Amino acid sequence: MHCPSCGNPYQPGNRFCGRCGLALPANPPAGQSGPVYPGALYPAAANRPAAFALGMPGGFWIRVLPYIIDRLIIPLPLILLWMLLGLPTPDFSNITEALDSPPAFQRLQMTIAFLILLYDTAFIALRGATPGKQVFGLYVVRADGSRIGWGRALARHLLTALTLNFTLGLGFLVVALHPDKRGLHDLICDTVVVRRDRQEV
Repeated sequence: MHCPSCGNPYQPGNRFCGRCGLALPANPPAGQSGPVYPGALYPAAANRPAAFALGMPGGFWIRVLPYIIDRLIIPLPLILLWMLLGLPTPDFSNITEALDSPPAFQRLQMTIAFLILLYDTAFIALRGATPGKQVFGLYVVRADGSRIGWGRALARHLLTALTLNFTLGLGFLVVALHPDKRGLHDLICDTVVVRRDRQEV
């Protein structure tokens, strides 16, 4: 058996991964069939992804704050440094001029977008979670509970960006409405977000 986050092999009965500390699937209680959510009183429904043996589905609101945290980690210090150095910034007092950013600031924005892409892709592929998600015990895995590779992590990031920019965020509302709490990007990439109590991580 292998850890769905880092791929490290483990023996049945182990509670945590020896490499990354991931809380491993719990065995069902005696007389109960199917995987159980850690800390829950009921088994996973037969038609739900096997990944939920690792934890409860990560709902809409608990995913919002980690998303905001992850989106501030890179841009905030770079923009503050940019302003401290007195480099050109848009004139936010004028909406028309604010939309027409100086070329240097546009390059900064492109750099930030590229760094965020690397940040999301690398952390999801290597750790199964970004720092923001880890704080809240959220991990991204495939629907069968296996680890996400680099290609799928990259595709998920790009689809998240497309969902945000071209549906005005409505694609994220699918998370709130879907029984498995999966957004459009999750459904397309065959991924789920699972949540474990921080005491178990």
